[in-house]
Amino acid sequence: MVIVMCTLSVCAGLVRAARVCARSAKKGDEEIVEKVYLSTVSRFPTDEEKQKVLEYPARDPKLRTQSVQDLVWAIFNTKEFLFNH
Repeated sequence: MVIVMCTLSVCAGLVRAARVCARSAKKGDEEIVEKVYLSTVSRFPTDEEKQKVLEYPARDPKLRTQSVQDLVWAIFNTKEFLFNH
C-alpha cells in the first residue's frame, strides 16, 4: 500500500512538471521530450521515439500541455518504466 501511494505521488509530481515544461514558451518541443524521457526513464529518447513523439504535439500547438502530459502517461505505461523504476 505504501509503495503504491509513493508511486502515485511521484507520478503526480512528474505530470505537474510536464505541465510546467509544456507551458514554457522558451523551450522547444524536442527539449521538452528529452526532459520528459530523462525524468521518467533516465535516458534520452531514441531517434525513432523522438520522431514519433514530435509528430504528435505538432498536430495542434494549442494542446501542447495536454500532449506533454499524454507523453508522460504513455511512458508510465511502458514495460520499461513499470519494470525498471
